Amino acid sequence: GGVVGGIMTGLFATEEITGKGSGQKGAFYGNPKQLYLQLYGILFAIGWSCIGSLVLLKFIDAVWGLRVAVEEELIGLDIVCHGEY
Repeated sequence: GGVVGGIMTGLFATEEITGKGSGQKGAFYGNPKQLYLQLYGILFAIGWSCIGSLVLLKFIDAVWGLRVAVEEELIGLDIVCHGEY
């Protein structure tokens, strides 16, 4: 998907895909800078996702909590949460 496609774009991009006269070619067609730009974008997206997830998890933990009580865990979550045995 996304990461592999981003890397492959940095390697195999041609002006037929990016637009005639754009000068945006991949590393295999004489523009290694495109691969570096793609890798930068991939790393930025991964970092953004990790930081955003951490912020959301900390907010949810502060407001509602992420864990159930120890007593509920010992009884069993199927019984406590779903009423199943």
